[in-house]
Amino acid sequence: MSEQNKALIRRLIKDLDQRHEPPDEYYAPNCKVYFNGEPPMDFQAYKKASKGFYAAFPDLVHHIDELIAEGNNVVMRQHVTATNKGTFQGVPATGKQVTYTGIIIWRITNGKVSEFYSNFDLLALYKGVGGVKMLTKE
Repeated sequence: MSEQNKALIRRLIKDLDQRHEPPDEYYAPNCKVYFNGEPPMDFQAYKKASKGFYAAFPDLVHHIDELIAEGNNVVMRQHVTATNKGTFQGVPATGKQVTYTGIIIWRITNGKVSEFYSNFDLLALYKGVGGVKMLTKE
């Protein structure tokens, strides 16, 4: 089962990178989505949020660095590359390329994602588009 679940996540990520929207066929209708400690959202809210994110980063690519599976869970360590070509969090496009890392825990039920927990490096993302300046000794 673990290898099947890892294969499912590989296909999902490949399709996500091609379509730039969450592909419905991989998710249970009642899927819950958790991002960086925020309250859970349903799948439709996740799809809506994804549209805005992909509008800001239309060339976004997920790079799977590691997949670990146990039981119904798959843990994915990834890095993401993208170019800021649209408004992001109210800030106009910068044209800057960004790279950030993240970890997602996917729960698979009956061959579909029933929930996932995504935690990614928001500081690296915001810094990459110029939204955060790091403190320096200068």
